[in-house]
Amino acid sequence: MSDEEDVSYLDIPTKEVEKVWCKIGEAGNLEFVDWSMVHDIAQKFDTTKPENRTEQMLIAKLMWLVREDARKEFGHDS
Repeated sequence: MSDEEDVSYLDIPTKEVEKVWCKIGEAGNLEFVDWSMVHDIAQKFDTTKPENRTEQMLIAKLMWLVREDARKEFGHDS
């Protein structure tokens, strides 16, 4: 095989997988939450100017606040 031969067909395409921080199932139930990612996104909400905040930041912030309140209500410190 010469150096000039095209062997690109041997390359295995790599698919970049996006991390999921929250997943809602087909039945509308909450299937998965990565609380570490939610916390990071909520902190980004706090440090971002209001006009630059995204819906994702707002949802994460609300999730984090609800989680903190629920943990306090049930006697778990956050």
